[in-house]
Amino acid sequence: MNKQILSIGMAVTLTSLVSTDSHADGDLYGNITLTSDYLFRGVSQTQGEPALQGDLGWATDSGFYVGTWASNVDGFADVEWDFYAGYDISLAHATTLNLTAQYYTYHGHEISDADYAEVYVGLTQELNNMSVGARVEFAPEYFGEDTRQAYFKLFGLIPLARAWSVEAHIGRLHFSDNVLAGQPDTTDWMLGISYAHDPVTVTAAFADTNWDECGSDCNANAILAVGLDF
Repeated sequence: MNKQILSIGMAVTLTSLVSTDSHADGDLYGNITLTSDYLFRGVSQTQGEPALQGDLGWATDSGFYVGTWASNVDGFADVEWDFYAGYDISLAHATTLNLTAQYYTYHGHEISDADYAEVYVGLTQELNNMSVGARVEFAPEYFGEDTRQAYFKLFGLIPLARAWSVEAHIGRLHFSDNVLAGQPDTTDWMLGISYAHDPVTVTAAFADTNWDECGSDCNANAILAVGLDF
């Protein structure tokens, strides 16, 4: 687990957004990704510039995992450094329940008290090698403000021949107080294609959001990411 939960975050690779496979059970896992832009729910966190991101964690064969994820950001902070822990529960009929808690921290930022916690609950279903799922992500104090945030996401992945796969998601972001959040309720979507040749994954994607007033950070974006697992 990592900012797959979060995103498109382009956090590790887009493929990890909808993967139900566990990381190496009872062992350390990690990933380094270079992406042309870091998108979080359709909005650039690097003002359209590249990002170098890293994920390091530990997972057990029981489904528990804990780890940390970091990326450079721009405009409101210099570095985002997140911490997460979660549990994958295998249910009947190739269904997986995921429970995750994550804490976002921002460093070198121009705003104070931006750090915040978020929890996720998701279900993923395997259907003839295709993965589909839904997830709800909730933060009681979004970006340190007194406003609740909920993000609802549907996602899927279809494996193709020769290590190729296609993935997509659509999400809806809602706030209890849009003024304090500093943005309206929005919808974002992503469509991507990945090629994996262990330990490298290359992903090309196109993403957009209906939040037009935030300027170039919310423009439709074509993204290229290269991830290295270790």
